[in-house]
Amino acid sequence: MNLLLFLGAGFSVEAGYPTQKQFLEKVLQLRRSGIIKEYHIDSVSLAYYLSMYHEGKSEVTMEEAFSMLEYEYLMKNPDMKFAYIKYDDRGNKFIRSSNGLSISFAYNVFIDVLNFVYGYRLDEGFKSEDLYIEFFNKLFTEYDINIVTTNYDYICDMSFIKMGYKIVGGIPFYSAFINEENNKKINIYKLHGSAGDLDSQFNIRTIVPPTWNKSFKKEESFLINCWNESEDIIRDSDIILFLGYSLPQMDNNIRFLLKAGLQSHFGEKKKKYIFVVKPNWTINDIQNYDFIKKSESVYQLFPIELDFRAFAKSDFINSIKQTISGIQ
Repeated sequence: MNLLLFLGAGFSVEAGYPTQKQFLEKVLQLRRSGIIKEYHIDSVSLAYYLSMYHEGKSEVTMEEAFSMLEYEYLMKNPDMKFAYIKYDDRGNKFIRSSNGLSISFAYNVFIDVLNFVYGYRLDEGFKSEDLYIEFFNKLFTEYDINIVTTNYDYICDMSFIKMGYKIVGGIPFYSAFINEENNKKINIYKLHGSAGDLDSQFNIRTIVPPTWNKSFKKEESFLINCWNESEDIIRDSDIILFLGYSLPQMDNNIRFLLKAGLQSHFGEKKKKYIFVVKPNWTINDIQNYDFIKKSESVYQLFPIELDFRAFAKSDFINSIKQTISGIQ
């Protein structure tokens, strides 16, 4: 059977990468370590301030903050300057007396910060790939695997390399790995791109913000191909395993992708088994995944309330098998 891993930020937490909610604290940690500069904090502070001010919240996620920054960038004069409340490197807020910060500067610097936070570095926050290698080895004994991810990091890529896989395809938004001993191939589709600088070979920025706005211009064929191929992979998979992904309301494009991919080919009766692994399920999580349960191509959706570490350490292969055999 074909199994698709659909990965969100919760999958990479065990490697030391932050979730959407933990993003600000990670940025402040990098400032304390001297990895990023004061102007990075200024731009992140502006984004968070705008989001908290407009939404009336005391805490917001990275996605909410960047969405509001992007809205102002797209809808207002990009040279317009905004006053804001700044964070110091300990997370304290204080009023900054200045002429403000231009929205275009803050927007581009915020993307640079995403590269710093999710790039592959062996700093004090990074952990090893051991758990991921253990997890993938279990999966590969039973299934043919494809990966669709919204994450910017390289934890899957580095795990496969350490497992002896050779990279045979690497363009923005897509990587392919092959095991030359058994000819097993793994495709990774990166819906939001990868952390890193502008790709000098292709001359495009490989970070796509996880917000409501997506640029699917025809000249950006790498991004378009990634999303089209991801739709086909979703459609052709027998099992979809969501790991650490909350299906946020703001990223409607992901919802459209899933709805399109879950539509069967004309005349096809093939149905899918959907497993969603994430800790601390809430009413919002249940509502976010409700449209998947209603798809005609889905047998059933099975929520599993575990974090990635607990799930990877469990006998999840037999659990999946038993669940499927109980339906067939």
